[in-house]
Amino acid sequence: MKKYRSSAMDSAFQKPGLFDTGFDFIPWINGVSNLMELALIEGKGTIEELKGEKFDAIFYEQLFPHGASFGHLLGIEIQFLINSCPIQGHITSLFGIPDPTGWVPSVGSLQISDKMTFFERVQNEIEHYFLTSGYSLLFTSANQVFQKLYGPSFPNVEKIMKEKVPMMFVAADEFIDFPRPIFHNIIYIGGLGMKNAAKNESLKSPFDFEMTKGKKGVIYFSLGSNTDTTFLPKSVKKNLIDTFAAFYDYHFIVKLEATDDFGISYAKTKSNIFVTNWVPQSMLLQHPRLKLFFTHGGYNSLLEVANSGVPVLLMPIMYDQTRNGQVVERNGWGKVVNKIELLNGNEKLNKLMDEMLNNQK
Repeated sequence: MKKYRSSAMDSAFQKPGLFDTGFDFIPWINGVSNLMELALIEGKGTIEELKGEKFDAIFYEQLFPHGASFGHLLGIEIQFLINSCPIQGHITSLFGIPDPTGWVPSVGSLQISDKMTFFERVQNEIEHYFLTSGYSLLFTSANQVFQKLYGPSFPNVEKIMKEKVPMMFVAADEFIDFPRPIFHNIIYIGGLGMKNAAKNESLKSPFDFEMTKGKKGVIYFSLGSNTDTTFLPKSVKKNLIDTFAAFYDYHFIVKLEATDDFGISYAKTKSNIFVTNWVPQSMLLQHPRLKLFFTHGGYNSLLEVANSGVPVLLMPIMYDQTRNGQVVERNGWGKVVNKIELLNGNEKLNKLMDEMLNNQK
């Protein structure tokens, strides 16, 4: 796992090609298929027990359509599809949802908004094609597994989904996403379960004390739970921390992994930086002294910062985070810094930080 996360971070900081989707489909899909096949072979007793429960419905994620075939195996007639990010091309094409690539950015690595130049439209169309084709291999994968184990007459997963999915849920917020055509049976649930801090709820030590520091307020930096800062290039960490130190009128709460020896030791040489490996994020974002949230742009963080109303500076690392950054810029409540630029310097980051902190817009 450590080796995988290291190589993933290395690839994230390679300059992408013109039509690089930033995702290697085949190893990941093969891994999903192998695990599904192993579970079906070794879990025959459990499968029979599940059949006996006679479930009314099954929920499964769009990146794992094997759930549709599994639901059919169990005799479940109603299936609910969950999209953990904005709807992707393999789902829109399967259900006939319009996907106008001239103004709906694909969920990929292109840094484009819905106001596209002609060349950006060409790029978006090509990326949409490759991503849709790549993710559609998940359907092929599910069919191969289930027809191998249960015979060629086992129905294709696409047919099962078309017949048994009455509605789908999208873990995004349509009011902060790019406008797009949708059907009435597409339900947006982004932010479900998100809540504001209770009136009698307060920050606990050490965060209550850290939020009192900084002449002009506090800035919070976090790259979420999927990005292990241990594997960030040292030059990137140094440029980030040097930038933070330059804004000495602000106090920085910086989330780094406990294994990030270089990042932790270097950050501790700066008097205005507090390092931690865990943060009560939602409460911090709702604190009146927080002036800026600097993050990778994962969708949960995006929803939390939208709910709190704090300006946000994004450094997308991978997957849908690049698109999320464009949503933030389009809506006018944040800016994006390209992670590649931090390999060799921090001049652009300094300018963006200054603008975010001093421009009242």
